[in-house]
Amino acid sequence: MYVARDFKGESPADPPVQTPIKFELLINVQTAPMLGLAVPPSLLESADGMTE
Repeated sequence: MYVARDFKGESPADPPVQTPIKFELLINVQTAPMLGLAVPPSLLESADGMTE
């Protein structure tokens, strides 16, 4: 994004402040135990998605 602004002639010293609109919580349920992490059921319920 910032590179395109530079090519359009904007100054690299003045980047706009951009804040995320949404945060997502993804849990890899296969890797967590391999790392020695116990994922509580309440965290699994609040997750936006799970991967294997």
